[in-house]
Amino acid sequence: MKFYIFLFMVLFMVGCGSKTPQNHSPKPFRYFFDNDANLKKISFKREVSEQEKYNKTGVARVERSNLGTMYETANHSYSIIMTNKQINPNNKDEISSLKNSQTIKIYEFNQGNIQSINFNSQNQVCTSLQKGEKIDIKSVNNYYANHYDFSQNDNDLFASIILSSYENYELAVSKYSFLQHINDDDTKQKVAALVYDDKFKQVLGANLQRQVQILKFLCELK
Repeated sequence: MKFYIFLFMVLFMVGCGSKTPQNHSPKPFRYFFDNDANLKKISFKREVSEQEKYNKTGVARVERSNLGTMYETANHSYSIIMTNKQINPNNKDEISSLKNSQTIKIYEFNQGNIQSINFNSQNQVCTSLQKGEKIDIKSVNNYYANHYDFSQNDNDLFASIILSSYENYELAVSKYSFLQHINDDDTKQKVAALVYDDKFKQVLGANLQRQVQILKFLCELK
């Protein structure tokens, strides 16, 4: 089963027209590599509120702790936004706190992957973005092998880890590596062939450009 279908089931088992927050028990976990490159378990609990600009869609839990509340932000993705605490994109005071932070972190959940991105700057990240000052970026993007029809195991996954920077309005990659959580040798070979394929590298390159667009979106929240 494709991850998008899995996430759709997790978040939308109750009719999407409901205006009242509803709670359901946590769903089965999946493995993922977090931004610290450690393998962890993540699960989702549906908590829906559709009365705000950015609708609450649920809560993500890592191991036994809440990671944060997910909000529907853009392009059918679900995001958890953080500085030294979680940010509600509907709250003006919290948005102001985000714009004054030297660190912004976002988890994004969408088709076939879980992505975490850390943005760091010596000054406020949003100010550095505006002035073209250096912003260090670390992204970890998890891909599930069954999304590529490489495996029937929902928890066979591989992840790209990319260290980059954005300075003078240009991206530069300093380090690029992969992690995997796969036991089957045949699946490992398929994944190895994929990650060195030129088309997949183009996907990664496009995703790097998209990370800058995500940061612009965050810094333009009102």
